[in-house]
Amino acid sequence: MFTITNVTIYPANLGKLKAFASIEIDSAFVVKGIRIIDGANGLFIAMPASKGSDGNYYDDCFPITQKAREDITEAVLSVYESEEQEPEPKKTTAKKSYKKK
Repeated sequence: MFTITNVTIYPANLGKLKAFASIEIDSAFVVKGIRIIDGANGLFIAMPASKGSDGNYYDDCFPITQKAREDITEAVLSVYESEEQEPEPKKTTAKKSYKKK
């Protein structure tokens, strides 16, 4: 499989959009533009997407397996939620390593 070696959170707080995130995979590949959204059933992540000529949005990159999606979601949301708990002033960026337990 793969290891998420770093997660970076960029707070946004624009309505339902709570933050952007980037992940580093195996210290070799970065995915930027992941969105953290507060939906009807709680927080979820949305992968980077582009608008097609038909007006619909299509993911630019995405996990192929459900397990990969769960691992990415767990990594991003755990770092986001840990930063929300910190009593520090708002940061513009925060870089933390994620170690899967």
